[in-house]
Order: sequence, then C-alpha cells, then structure tokens
Amino acid sequence: MGRVARRSLLEVRYDVLRVIAEGESKPTRIMYSANLSFNPLKRVLRGLVEEGLICERPSKDDKRTEMEYCLTERGMRVLRLLGEVEGELGLVDGTIDGRLGGSRLFA
Repeated sequence: MGRVARRSLLEVRYDVLRVIAEGESKPTRIMYSANLSFNPLKRVLRGLVEEGLICERPSKDDKRTEMEYCLTERGMRVLRLLGEVEGELGLVDGTIDGRLGGSRLFA
C-alpha cells in the first residue's frame, strides 16, 4: 500500500469552494463533503471569508449551527477558473494523466 499524497492548501480551498457551490452551507456538512477535520476547516473558512470568496451568515433554521456559508460572486469566478485549469490540464482523479509523472495539480 503506497503513501497517499496530501492535498495542498489550494486543493483544499478548491474542494471547500466546490462543496459550497454544490449546496452545502453548514460547517459540519462542508467538513464531511470536503474530507477535512474541524480545525483545518475553520482555518480555511476564515481565510475564504477574509478574501471575499465566501460569505458568512447567521443560520436561520438550525439552532445547532451558528453560521452558514455561501459563495460570493468572486468565489464563483475563482471556482470556475480553477475548474477550467483542471480541465485544461486533463486531470483524472486529481492527477495529470501520466504526462507529468502523476503530479498533482496544485502540489
């Protein structure tokens, strides 16, 4: 069994943006869908909010969750651009299909 490469910060941020764009807004759902533990997720969410890629809003319908997250217009543009880069490089399962020795996109 080989070692699994860790995701770069850019890959993690891309995954979180993608998960939010797909409709998850609550931290726990984002955490599970993006395959992160809670403390790294909090740091990523805080950074994305500070950069204006996502917005934070009080949760209205769930008393267990204080905040929910949504993509901003800037976040949608960044997500679209990262998806285009991923498509242009011909990524399959997170690696460039053999052309660069299995290099990860954002490693």
